[in-house]
Amino acid sequence: MPPPNLILLTNQQATRAAIQSAIETHLKARAGKNDTVLLFIASHGATYPVDGKQKGFIVTYDSNPEDLSASGIPMDDVHKLFENQLTSVKRLLLYVDVCHAGKIGQIVPRFDAVNKTAERDLTSEDVQMFGILAAQGGQVAIEGVDFGGGHGAFTYFLMRALNGDADLNRDGKVTMSELSDYVHDKVQEATARRQTPKQIGDIDETRTMAVTTQPGIDLKEYTVPTLVARRSLTQQRKGPSPPAVERVVLPLTASTLKYQDPEGLIKRFEDAVQQGHILPADDPSAFTFLDALSVRLKPEEYRAEAEKLRVALEDRGQQVLLTYLAGEQTPQKRDDFQLGRAYFEAARNLTPDSVYLESRLTFCQGRVAIFDKDYQRAETLLARAVGLDPELGYSYNGLGIAYLERADYDRAILAFRDAAKRAPYWAYPLHNMALALAEKGDYAGAIRTYERAIEIAPHVFYLPYNLGLLYQRLNRSADAEASYRKAMTIDPGNARAWNALGSLKAAAGRNAGAEKYYRQALERDPQFLAARYNLALLLSASKARSGEAQALWRDNLSRDPEHLPSRLSLAQSLAQSGNDAEAAREYGLVVAARPDYVAARLALGDIDTRMGNPSDALGQFEQAFKIQPASAEILEKIAQGEAALGRTADARSAYEKALPLATDGGARKRIRAALEKLK
Repeated sequence: MPPPNLILLTNQQATRAAIQSAIETHLKARAGKNDTVLLFIASHGATYPVDGKQKGFIVTYDSNPEDLSASGIPMDDVHKLFENQLTSVKRLLLYVDVCHAGKIGQIVPRFDAVNKTAERDLTSEDVQMFGILAAQGGQVAIEGVDFGGGHGAFTYFLMRALNGDADLNRDGKVTMSELSDYVHDKVQEATARRQTPKQIGDIDETRTMAVTTQPGIDLKEYTVPTLVARRSLTQQRKGPSPPAVERVVLPLTASTLKYQDPEGLIKRFEDAVQQGHILPADDPSAFTFLDALSVRLKPEEYRAEAEKLRVALEDRGQQVLLTYLAGEQTPQKRDDFQLGRAYFEAARNLTPDSVYLESRLTFCQGRVAIFDKDYQRAETLLARAVGLDPELGYSYNGLGIAYLERADYDRAILAFRDAAKRAPYWAYPLHNMALALAEKGDYAGAIRTYERAIEIAPHVFYLPYNLGLLYQRLNRSADAEASYRKAMTIDPGNARAWNALGSLKAAAGRNAGAEKYYRQALERDPQFLAARYNLALLLSASKARSGEAQALWRDNLSRDPEHLPSRLSLAQSLAQSGNDAEAAREYGLVVAARPDYVAARLALGDIDTRMGNPSDALGQFEQAFKIQPASAEILEKIAQGEAALGRTADARSAYEKALPLATDGGARKRIRAALEKLK
C-alpha cells in the first residue's frame, strides 16, 4: 500500500476532529470507483442515552465521558459512512474493536444515495461490503496483556488470522469466510463467550483477505488471560500543554513569504501549528504561512496543510468545551470563552460550511455575552446554537444560564431540563436547575435536584457545597453541616467548605468553632478574602480584639484594594474605636470608588461633623441627597449642617422639607423640636 494512501492516528493524535478530518479528506475525497476502503478502529466504546435511547459512541482521545454526544463519535456515523457515503468505491472493509461495537448495526450500501449524475459504472453486484465488529451491541470488548502484550482480544485474533492462522486448508490464502470464522471462534473461546464478534456485510468465499507467503505482523504469543474490560471512561486523560515558545518579532506577510522555498514554508507552517501559533492574530501565525502556501502548492496539497491547521484549532476549542463540562469544579472566565470563540471562528473560516463549527462558535459567543451582561444577545446566540445542533446539552445549559441571570426562572428550568435530558450523566445543568428552583421558592425541588446530581457525580465538590448553602439558607443547620463535611471529604483542600462551616458556627453563636474553621480555610487558601473578612468580622465583636480584626481587613486590602466589604468594615471599626482621621480616609476611598454609595457618604459626613469640619460634612450630605432626594434622614443632616454654619434660614428650609417625608413619629417629633429651636 503506498504510504500516501494510509492514515494512522494513535493516542493523542486520535482526537475527534482528527478522525473526522481523516474520514472527510482522505476516505471520501480520495477513494475512487476501483479502490478498496479499509477502516480499522481500536478504541474505547460506550453506550450513552440520547433522547431516551441507548446509542453507541466511539470514545476519542479528547472525549468527555460525561457528554459523549458532544465529544464522542456516534457509531451511527460509521454506519452512515459505509452505507450512504462510500458507495462509489469497489470494496468496503471495516474492523471495529470497541465496546458495544454491535451498535453500528448491519450495513447495506445504498446505491440510490449516490448522485445519479456522478461518473461511475459500478452496480450493486460490483460493490462488496465486509466487516467484523468486536462485540455485540450490549457487550464490552475485552483487552489485556495476554493478547499479544496489550491488544484487545478482537484485534489480536484478527491479526493472527491475517498472519495465516486462519488458513486452515493451508492453501497460502486466508479467505473472507476463514477470517470471519476464525476471529468469531477464537474471541468467543478466549473470553469465555463474554464477547462475540459480529460480522456485517456479505461473505465472499473466493475473496482473498491475506496471502500467507507475504511477511506478517510480529505478535507476542497468546496466554490464557485474566479478563479485563476496556479501560474506564470516568477519567479524562489530558495531554501536556504546548511548550512556551518565544515569538518572532519580524513582520511576516504572505506577500513576502510566497517567494520563499515551499518546503521551507511548509516546515515553518507546521512548526507554527506545533507551537500553538494558530490564531490569525498570533505572531508568527500559521495563517500567514498558509496564505503564502496557497499560491505555491497544488490545490490538494494546500488542502492537506490547511486541514492540519483546522484540526489544531478545533482541538484547542474543544478543550474550552471540555473544561465547561466540568461545571463549577473548574470555573471559567470570560477570556476562556473568548479564546474558544477565536479558535472555532478561525477553524470555521477554513471550512465555512461546517455546521459543527458554527454551533460551537455561536455557543462561545453566547457565553461571552453572558459575562458582558448582554443577556438579550446571549439568549439569541445560545438559542441559535441549540438550533444548529439540537443534540448538544451544553448549549441548552448556556441558554438556561442566560435566562437565570435575567430571573426568568421558568424558562431557565426548562432549558436546564433539556440539557440534562441530552446529557443525563452531566451534573452541571442539574446544579443550575436547583439554583433556579430555589430562586422560585421551590426548595424541596431544589434539594431533590441536588441529590440527583450528587448521585450522578458523587465526587464533585461543588454539589454538596451548594446544597449546604441551600440548607443554611433554610436554617437547616444540621443538614448544612453534613453537606459541608461531605464536600470537605471530596476535596479537603478546598477552602470554601471550611469558610461556609465557619459561617454556620458563627450564626449559631459558637464563635470558637467559627474562628477555628475560618483559620483552617485560610491555611488552605491564604488568598481567600471572604474567609479573612469573616474572621475579622467575628473578632470585631470583641472590643479587645478589634485590633486583630482591623489587621485582617488591612491584609485583605493589601491583596485587593478594591475589596469593598473589607474597606467598609475597617472604616466602621476605626470610627467606633475613635480613630476618626483614619476612618475618614477609608470612607473617602470608598466614596471615590463608589460615588453613589449613600451610606458611605453619610458616615463620612458624620465623621467630618465630629472632627469640626461642618462644610465638608454638608458637602457629603448634599451629594447624598442628590442620589436619594426623598430621604428625610439626609435632609435632617443637611439642616444640622446649615445650622452649624449659622445659616438659620437654610436650616429651617431643610427641616421643613424633611418633615412631610418623615415616616415615623419619632423623626417628626425630633424635626419639630429642631424647628422650634430655630425660631
